[in-house]
Amino acid sequence: PDDATSVVLNVTVDGPEANGFLTVFPCGSPIPLASNANFVEGQTVPNSVTAAVGANGKVCIYTTAMTNIIVDLNGAYSPTEGGGKLFDLTPARLLDTRGEGMKLEAGHIRAVRVAGEGGVPADATAVVLNITVDNPDTRGFVTVFPCGFALPDASNLNFLTGQTIANSTTVGVDNAGMVCFYTSATTHLIVDVNAAYSPAFGTGELTWMEPTRLLDSRRSGAKVIGGSIVELVVAGVAGVPMGATAVALNVTVDSPDAGGYLTVFPCGVAMPNASNLNFVAAQTVPNAVLAAVGVGGKVCFFVTANAHLIVDVNAAYVPS
Repeated sequence: PDDATSVVLNVTVDGPEANGFLTVFPCGSPIPLASNANFVEGQTVPNSVTAAVGANGKVCIYTTAMTNIIVDLNGAYSPTEGGGKLFDLTPARLLDTRGEGMKLEAGHIRAVRVAGEGGVPADATAVVLNITVDNPDTRGFVTVFPCGFALPDASNLNFLTGQTIANSTTVGVDNAGMVCFYTSATTHLIVDVNAAYSPAFGTGELTWMEPTRLLDSRRSGAKVIGGSIVELVVAGVAGVPMGATAVALNVTVDSPDAGGYLTVFPCGVAMPNASNLNFVAAQTVPNAVLAAVGVGGKVCFFVTANAHLIVDVNAAYVPS
């Protein structure tokens, strides 16, 4: 829409000539101390970004190294044309082909019911998903889209042979409550739902703030201990309103001692059977996370291996 105040993008770095990072921010503002994707030379790295629209309807992208950049549009926030308000959830698993014992075949589309599942309202117009590819047979990509529409010229996740990699996406739900997944290579696929947008039940209005760093364990030199939970106060910090019900974060794991995964969830609830990013030893991996705010205005982070943890906040959602 012409009056869009923020957009949900999928940004992919491809073939960078050196190690570096990428930051997305509204044009007309200074480059913030935050990042949306970290990469090494030659790597292909996607990430989801919720970004405010800046001067002249533009979003700016800063990169520290020469690289190809691909930007796909998944959604927008509009005062006049919005199709639903945020309904925050405790993350829930909707699909895991590893449990089915069979990978998704290359070139096929898998339809998954999301409306009415995992706490998602039956009238949901869109959902925020975390998608993980595990052990693909060859390199390729995954595209997520509302069932009933043609397969779009866009991707949500790029991967290499044998890789385990995750990315977040916001995707529309079709009239039957379904979301479709296309994979270009045979692979296992895991889908977790983190939030939904609902005309009747949603209560969260988007509040954008300048991307801000909330946590960087590298500054103290001490890694987060594997198997532990970090509680981070977000409400009332860095422009996040005290009454925020959810926050849009960019979470990065840096230099883990071993392979593993990280789960983000609202403090005060049991740790869910879901993950937000997967990593191998010594890797730097970012992912976008839309997380409900829990008890004490806190969001909790569980990591399975010793690792540095970096958390940036991009936006918040407050009751209407």
